[in-house]
Amino acid sequence: ATDDQIQAYQSHLLTHTSRVPAQLDLFPRKWCKEPIIAFRMNWRGETFYSSNTTIPILETKYFKTLFESWGIWQEWQEGKEFFLFSERARVKSELNTNLPAYMKGEEWRTELWGSDRKLVLFKFAPPKGWKKPKR
Repeated sequence: ATDDQIQAYQSHLLTHTSRVPAQLDLFPRKWCKEPIIAFRMNWRGETFYSSNTTIPILETKYFKTLFESWGIWQEWQEGKEFFLFSERARVKSELNTNLPAYMKGEEWRTELWGSDRKLVLFKFAPPKGWKKPKR
């Protein structure tokens, strides 16, 4: 993109959105190397504010397909940690019931944000001391 295009885009953002800081160069963007799942989020802000880096799971039936493609539906694979963002009300009723059997325990997820909020962010990773079962 040219400098003129960047300036035009920044001007557009500043005049049409209220959550963007006045000086965009003071707002550094960093991304997680781990995937972020937006689970059953009907609002599109999670995509906009993450610069389209979230993986939307709009229906619970897509969990199995996604985890199979990552190779973690049957058992955990090293280096497959991920984050999940959702409404708190969906955790017990929809999230817990659709996770792989081995991942349903509370020890597989750490709540990083949202303990007293409607939305919650979890990190999914093996519990401390976990060892991959030998075959």
